[in-house]
Amino acid sequence: MLHAASQCGEPEQQEDLQFLFGALHLKPEERAELLGLIDGYLRTHSVPEGGVEHWEYVLMAYRADEE
Repeated sequence: MLHAASQCGEPEQQEDLQFLFGALHLKPEERAELLGLIDGYLRTHSVPEGGVEHWEYVLMAYRADEE
């Protein structure tokens, strides 16, 4: 589905789409650090200013049990 969405056919739209996905292997303290970094960055950039682009985002993370 992500691959199909990224192949929208409009070059100017492809510059406006960013998909990142993968898996991380983190210790509990690393997970807390990462979430803190993300939260801080998002808070810092949540107020509109002149000369910036408006981007919307969705972040999803979950602990996946290894099988």
